[in-house]
Amino acid sequence: MTSSQAAVAGSSVEQQGYVYSEKDWTDLADPTLSPYNQSKTLAERAAWEYVEEVGDIELVSVNPGLVCGSILEPKVNTSLEFIKRMMDGSLPLIPPLGYEIVDVRDVAVLHRLAMTHLNAAGWRFMASAEFMWLHQMAEILREHLGEDARRVPGRRAPAWLMRLLALFDPSIRSILPDLNQYRPVDHSTSTRVLGWHPRPAQDAILATAHSLLAYDLV
Repeated sequence: MTSSQAAVAGSSVEQQGYVYSEKDWTDLADPTLSPYNQSKTLAERAAWEYVEEVGDIELVSVNPGLVCGSILEPKVNTSLEFIKRMMDGSLPLIPPLGYEIVDVRDVAVLHRLAMTHLNAAGWRFMASAEFMWLHQMAEILREHLGEDARRVPGRRAPAWLMRLLALFDPSIRSILPDLNQYRPVDHSTSTRVLGWHPRPAQDAILATAHSLLAYDLV
């Protein structure tokens, strides 16, 4: 099952210094939980409950963070929207948001390993390389893309400004619970059980940028 780290670390209350893992679940009792995080948590829990009830089905879940990397068609999905908006200038200020980053190619490899490895059944496997703030992603783009990164913003938007803008923009409202939330996720079980090793987050971000440029999407 392709789940999400939204089902692992999607609650809005940060646990200071805590590193999430496959043992954690997003708190469905959190009143600020976004519909997306809620739906991902409900869906994965329902799958595990069904397997437990039936009894003769094996289940493995793969829980990716923010999936970046090369794209196969001239279409931008939600995961790549932040990078696109930074590059095309439509995001003038960088909000205080951060996510666990993973390359789509590594997510594909983890799915294959999860389906074929003899010891995979019953596990939740975290698919992410490292946590990165949006301003760090912007720095990578500016450092490596030269003139193609000329519209990437350098100034950050404080959380209070994002909350003010959310009064007028519903799309901003949905990310408010994630502002200033540092939620690192441990993927060591994916490495230990399956031998999975993701490429650095920087590689995934730059692969996204080069694809967007190749398809004239920025």
